[in-house]
Amino acid sequence: MIIRNDNITEASLGSSSDLNASAFISKLISSGGVVNSTVVDAVNNLFLDLKSNELYDKVKRFYPMVGASQSACSLEAKLTGHNIIFTNPAGFVFNENGITCGGQSGNPAYINQSPYAMFGSNANIGFTMYNRTSRGALANFPLATTGSPSPTKTQLNINYDGNNYAFLGTSSLGTTAGLSTGLFMVSRTSDTLMTLSRNGVVLGTDTTPGSENSNTLVDVFDTTTDNFAFMSFNDGLTPTESLTFYTIVQNFQTALGRAV
Repeated sequence: MIIRNDNITEASLGSSSDLNASAFISKLISSGGVVNSTVVDAVNNLFLDLKSNELYDKVKRFYPMVGASQSACSLEAKLTGHNIIFTNPAGFVFNENGITCGGQSGNPAYINQSPYAMFGSNANIGFTMYNRTSRGALANFPLATTGSPSPTKTQLNINYDGNNYAFLGTSSLGTTAGLSTGLFMVSRTSDTLMTLSRNGVVLGTDTTPGSENSNTLVDVFDTTTDNFAFMSFNDGLTPTESLTFYTIVQNFQTALGRAV
C-alpha cells in the first residue's frame, strides 16, 4: 500500500522507529522522493541493523539510493550534506532500483568531499558499491577520488574487462572473479593489510596498502552504464565485519525487491 508522503511521520514508524532513519525519511519526502511503506520499513531496518551490529559509527557516509528521483537517490543518509552532485545527469535513470548511469566521462557525478577529509592521512578506510548490472565488457571506474596531487589515489573498478581491481594510495590489488554484481568493498584495516571483497567474501589482499592524500573530491559513476543501489564510505572493516555489513545491505535490497 502506498502511503502519502505528507502522512508519513516519525510516529507512523511505530515504537521501533529509529530517529536517524526518521530524519532521513523526512529528507527524502522534502526532496520529492517517492516514499511508501516498503521504503519506510527497509530504511528503518537498515539503520537499526547497522546500529545493533555496532557498524553505524564506522560507516561515515552512506547512500541508500531510494526515492526514485534524482534528488532523493542523491541523498547521504547521515545528512552530512555530502550528497551526490550531478554536473551532467543526461542519460542517468533514477527509479526504485537506484541510479542507472549514463556512460558519461569527465565528472558527471561527484561528492564534494575527499576520503582524506573523512578519514585523515594514512587512515584505515573502506568504501563500497552495490552493483545490480551483470556484464563483462570494458567499463571505467564507478568510484574514485580526483584532484591534486596526481595520480588518483582511491579507486574501485568493478569487473573492469573481466577483472575486479582496487587501488588505495600507491597500492593496488586485483582478482579474476569476473563478476560485476553484488556489494564490492575495499577495506584498509592496517598498514599491512588491504582487502577487496565481494558480498563479504575476500577476493584478494595486499600487504602494502598505500595511504590517502588530500584529493579534493570523489568522482562517482564515471564512464559506466551500470545500475547502482548503494554506496558507502567506512572505516576499514575486518572480514567478519565486511560479511555482516553485506548481510545488512543485502537484507535492505531484498526488502526493496532489488537484490542481486
